[in-house]
Amino acid sequence: MRRDDMETFVRVVSRRSFAQAARELGLSPAAITRRILLLEQHLDVKLLNRNTRQVALTEAGTRYFSFAKRIMEEIRTEEFEISRMKSDVEGSLKVLVSKSFGNLYMGRAMADFMLEHSKIQTSVVVSDVSLHSLDPIEEGFDLAIRLGEPQNTRLFGKTIGVAKWIACASAEYIAKFGEPLCPQDLSEHSCIIHQMYLPKGHWEFKGDGQTIQVNVMGHASTNSVIVGRDLALSGIGVTLLPVYCVADDLKSGALKEVLSGFSLPTQTIRALYAHSSVQPLKVQLFVSFLQRRFRSLPL
Repeated sequence: MRRDDMETFVRVVSRRSFAQAARELGLSPAAITRRILLLEQHLDVKLLNRNTRQVALTEAGTRYFSFAKRIMEEIRTEEFEISRMKSDVEGSLKVLVSKSFGNLYMGRAMADFMLEHSKIQTSVVVSDVSLHSLDPIEEGFDLAIRLGEPQNTRLFGKTIGVAKWIACASAEYIAKFGEPLCPQDLSEHSCIIHQMYLPKGHWEFKGDGQTIQVNVMGHASTNSVIVGRDLALSGIGVTLLPVYCVADDLKSGALKEVLSGFSLPTQTIRALYAHSSVQPLKVQLFVSFLQRRFRSLPL
């Protein structure tokens, strides 16, 4: 059995489409079908039930998919570790990252990466242009750093960290208006609403084994966690912010976490790059570096 057949099977199941898998692998749909048939013949079992509208796994296919996906990941990991033994990695690396996360973390991260790999020329572009409407690969970027769920199915995402969000307010605001003790108390407070994270003033908390949804109101809203932080520091109201943005403020006491007994939805931080069976070594090295670095940060 060839590795290509296994990789093709994993790609077809992951995309739920022969046509999409064919485009990503640079093959014809007929070639994809032939590979799947060869794999089924080799295993002497039917893996997929397929028609013109959908691809569905058989019981054997479900088991084999779990196995094949794990094996392919192990192969990529081992090949990457072996390739890291090469010295003097060269080339240019262009990265797109959101403004808030980029301004707070990527400068120092890139500096440390460059110290490890001095022959890689790096370019970091921080932008609030939504990746929903921008294809970073078509724009010439090697990869993009995004918080939340990826919408572009042409991009592969690898998790580099998880951003925890909290409710917080300034000591000044709490002294003047009191501290909310349960999510329902927020209806009596002025809230600063983030337009992208839990938008429209519907805040969702989890605690005591249940989900609590609260409609909040306030005089301020923004699509920037940096602006939201500044508004909170100014005593405008209670807001939701990622820990990576306010870790220092929490330590200094400028901001105080409220409703700490309740949790908010987290955001996965992903490195997004083009689908390919083999990624350039510079991209592999950078993604691995980010995973190691952000594992220890207050996210």
